[in-house]
Amino acid sequence: MLNEIMGRNIRSIRKLKGFSQNEAALRAGFTQSYWGYLERGQKNPSLELIEKVAAVLDVEPHVLLVDSSVKGLPSELLQLLNIVNSMGNISVGFIGAVLSSYIETHKQIRR
Repeated sequence: MLNEIMGRNIRSIRKLKGFSQNEAALRAGFTQSYWGYLERGQKNPSLELIEKVAAVLDVEPHVLLVDSSVKGLPSELLQLLNIVNSMGNISVGFIGAVLSSYIETHKQIRR
């Protein structure tokens, strides 16, 4: 089950970053076939390999292991939230303030 969660996260983040499977695999030093196995949850990678994949995707390794399946939210949004969350408190606070301001502005426009 954890392999499946990690595979979904790897695929989603890779697509979000705009990498093809081949490009991501080359950056990690893997074959495209092996990268595909990871995305399908068919491999049980070592912690070292998880760190390598995370580095290629520019996320913290734990982001790959978190099941962020919340009903009603697109997986792309969940991955963006994970990326924002890994940016540090100052960045998260700033992004939160920007989003709050944006939401308030749109609430007023709709009235």
